[in-house]
Amino acid sequence: MNIVLSITMFLIFNLSANPSIDEIETLYEEGRFMEARAELKEIKPDEKNMEAFFLYSALLEENGVKSINLLKKIVNKYPKSIFYNQAIYSIALYEFLQSNYKGVIPRLKRITTLPQRSKYYDASCFWIAASYEALKDTNDALIWYKKITGNDSLIFLTAKKEISGLSKTKKSIYSIQIGSFQSRESAKELLSLFKNKGYDSWLATTTKQGNKYYKVLIGKFESKDKANGFTQLFKEREGIPFWIVKIKIL
Repeated sequence: MNIVLSITMFLIFNLSANPSIDEIETLYEEGRFMEARAELKEIKPDEKNMEAFFLYSALLEENGVKSINLLKKIVNKYPKSIFYNQAIYSIALYEFLQSNYKGVIPRLKRITTLPQRSKYYDASCFWIAASYEALKDTNDALIWYKKITGNDSLIFLTAKKEISGLSKTKKSIYSIQIGSFQSRESAKELLSLFKNKGYDSWLATTTKQGNKYYKVLIGKFESKDKANGFTQLFKEREGIPFWIVKIKIL
């Protein structure tokens, strides 16, 4: 009898001392983070639960850098993990908070281009759009806001407001573009050259595929006809390649 009792007590003790990942998940979803952290310390990770262990270690980690490093382990080591999209999405949100908008865009596009649509699709489109907006790329921001399907009603309504706001505040003008550079210094050299010639030269920025470009422009015209009228004289005087562009400004 004593032997049976001892074995029973041993099993009970070890079960309570070695919680499962499912128990950690329950505590996390209930918002009992302190308990979840304490229980997580008792987990002995193995190949069966390693992905989940990294995930909840990251979600419960109070140090942002350490949390991101744990999530990156999932992305890099377990590309077929059921937690893969969640890890990418969480990393991207951290980058957004750090104002690393150029990092957010390609990371979340990995989710939006998957063969099977993820539950993070709408949210990813939203933060891609918000990143483009932060980079002053209104056109791409609108494109990505419009990709949101409405599966998440809150995100969908927020996106609609953003689309409405961006569309109403945009004004179009026409200008003569004479160059486009990734180097700001190169753009400023050409800008100064034409300013010294007496032209109304100015710079505009645009972002394509996460890269920033500096456009060297001449004039601000209310219509394409007025821009065309100017180009006749400009072509005769300068004889350099140029093209008329439509610029949307806020």
